[in-house]
Amino acid sequence: MILAHGIGARADLPISSVALAWGATIALVISFGALGAMWREPRLASEAAGRPAPGWADRLVRGLVWPARIVALLLYGETLGAALFGSRFDVLNLSPFMIFVGLWVVMPMLQAVFGDVWADINPLDQLAVVAERLGKRLGLHRERSFGHWPAVVTIAGFLWLELAYHSPSQPRILGWLMVLYTVIVVGPALVWGREWSRNADGFAVYFGLIAHISPLFRSGDRLYVRRPFTGLGRVEIRPGTTALLLVTLGGTTFDGFSRTSIWRKLVIDRVGWGVTAVNTLGAVWVIGLVALVYLYASRRARRHLQTDLRPEDVFASSLIPIALGYGIAHYFSLAVFEGQNLLIRLSDPYGSGIDLFGTAGWKVNFLLVSTATIAWVQVGAIVFGHMAAVVAAHDRALEVAADVEDATRSQHAMLGVMVAYTITGLFLLLGA
Repeated sequence: MILAHGIGARADLPISSVALAWGATIALVISFGALGAMWREPRLASEAAGRPAPGWADRLVRGLVWPARIVALLLYGETLGAALFGSRFDVLNLSPFMIFVGLWVVMPMLQAVFGDVWADINPLDQLAVVAERLGKRLGLHRERSFGHWPAVVTIAGFLWLELAYHSPSQPRILGWLMVLYTVIVVGPALVWGREWSRNADGFAVYFGLIAHISPLFRSGDRLYVRRPFTGLGRVEIRPGTTALLLVTLGGTTFDGFSRTSIWRKLVIDRVGWGVTAVNTLGAVWVIGLVALVYLYASRRARRHLQTDLRPEDVFASSLIPIALGYGIAHYFSLAVFEGQNLLIRLSDPYGSGIDLFGTAGWKVNFLLVSTATIAWVQVGAIVFGHMAAVVAAHDRALEVAADVEDATRSQHAMLGVMVAYTITGLFLLLGA
């Protein structure tokens, strides 16, 4: 694939990987001890309600929604057109940069800062509205509720394309997969309406979960402000939500593992579908391992909790900051450098030589951010993401445990998982 998934390595840090791992472990353990002593009642759910944003900010956001929807729909059409009819060379085509950088890398970061922007501008949701209205006129509409299992399937399919398939950035392949994805997400809306599309669109579901981290959110037509991460206290866990987070987290973990010398030696003599087969098995194995570790810890916690919920669903919200942290760690350099290529290709989406916005002649500035800065951002994202997860899990335990002591004891195994995830993430990220 033309889009390298990381620039900046352990050599850019002034301390060793082992020292970093020990430091991260100590930080997590200290945070856990402090929470047990000072955080003795649930807070996140109540603080997640927030307060109304200033009137001018609310009016500004409402005024931007419709123009942003139009732009998003135009970009969707432009990306699809470039993929199907533009240059066959991925470096000259907008589609791989828009999908792998703009959508998959940049959008989750924007969601974490500005709230669920994607819910307001998602072009597939706009198409689903049209499909729903048409279905009602034709008498096809049926009311039905869905969990997030359809989204698990679609996001797993995307991760397979990104991480396992031997040629994921070919424009024609991306174009036909965009058509297939649109049919899967929008087509059934004729019968089941937006309820289907909102639960089958893996990107929309995942981005919506990430938005709970943001200090901004909209409820109805109003914009609200709250403390960052408090929204984790009000995450609605539906059937399949936990699986979606584990698949995404495991996929990012495999992305790191696939860059190690161990994996490269395994696939070095394979080409084409041989590479795809080995990568597929590796991705399934890593995702399964990540899921099993989490399921073990959550079920160990069950004996200390008083709830009818499945134990893995109780702490699912704690996986959200970990998923975001892993995403930033693995893709931050991609956003910085290939994001410049995205701006270049916006001026010449089909690779035909035009220059719509005056950016087609730009060159990627690899000195824009130092490799040391990238490395520190990567490490900080993993460590801070896990610390936020410890807080979210502890707060959730307080909601469903009989007392503080039971809540703290329920977190012992989960703390072990956080430490394991942190160390594994750091070693994979830094090439140890």
